[in-house]
Amino acid sequence: MDVNRITLVGRAAQTPTLKLFKKGDGSDGARTFLRLAVTRMSDRSEKDRTKRRTNFIGIVCWGNLAKVVAEHVVKG
Repeated sequence: MDVNRITLVGRAAQTPTLKLFKKGDGSDGARTFLRLAVTRMSDRSEKDRTKRRTNFIGIVCWGNLAKVVAEHVVKG
């Protein structure tokens, strides 16, 4: 099975938001959304210094993982 995998290291830019809902089959579902702030070094700056740039990446988690992320991840 082919799986695309990426590892991001950063800080939560906002407290995750958990939404609970009913699935089509009547069971409970969960979705959590958060933004991850990932800082990277850029070579494009003046006077031969590296400059830090931050990207904010939206992440969505589903199911049990969504509940765990909402419970344990906080901003910062």
